[in-house]
Amino acid sequence: MEFNATFLVSAISFIVFVFIMNAILYKPVIKIMEEREAFLKANFDEAETARSSTGKIVEKKQAELAVARADAMSTVTEGTAKFKAKNKSETEEFEKAQKSRVEEEKNALNNEANNSEGELNKGSAEISKIIVDKVLGV
Repeated sequence: MEFNATFLVSAISFIVFVFIMNAILYKPVIKIMEEREAFLKANFDEAETARSSTGKIVEKKQAELAVARADAMSTVTEGTAKFKAKNKSETEEFEKAQKSRVEEEKNALNNEANNSEGELNKGSAEISKIIVDKVLGV
């Protein structure tokens, strides 16, 4: 292999070409790639932060929902218990009122029966007296 001036000129022009390509093409491309990588990393970090904060918010809302459900359930249970107690007391009062009314009606009927029996006894005594008077001719 011969080393002459063309080889030296070719080597120098190749070196100059590499420096020019490095300045014109490679450095801007590498810079764009680094910027893109930094942009993607920032977006990925931001997405991870948003995901973790979203998870915390979801957990918080689920806890609030569980508390609200428990409160609603206790309110419903409490309302049902109050309704049952009120219904039971009203039923008992109604039954007591009906029992006292039945007792009053029984007493009234017994009094009426006693009065009727007394009147029948008086009437039968009078009829007996009339019959005896007629039989004896008085």
